[in-house]
Amino acid sequence: MTHDDDVDENSPIIKEGSDQMSAMATQKVREPENLYVPPQYTPKFAKKLMDELSPEAGRLFFQEVFEAINEAKTEADLRPINLVVETWFRTLLFQTRPKFDQKWREMEATDGPRMTLEEIQRRRANRIA
Repeated sequence: MTHDDDVDENSPIIKEGSDQMSAMATQKVREPENLYVPPQYTPKFAKKLMDELSPEAGRLFFQEVFEAINEAKTEADLRPINLVVETWFRTLLFQTRPKFDQKWREMEATDGPRMTLEEIQRRRANRIA
């Protein structure tokens, strides 16, 4: 892995290969087999990720998934679903890193606008879209 020295290799979320990023297709994705799925993303791993979500974040995640499903149906393109799932997946990987809370507090102590987790996710999603 290529993370900082603060990575806990025993973390239930961070696993070998998790630092790989997908390259979102520029063309419509019509077949489910063409969706990007991180190699370690199994049903067991999905449960560990979901356990990391607060109730509010879980509601927001499902809201975004259902919005992406509706968009995918309208556009005949599965990319919105892939984008939502991968954005949340990457955010959870980041949040479960050791010392995240300490680094977050340090960042909040600096000058500049404050953003919620949801604002960060939306900015990332808009930048990729």
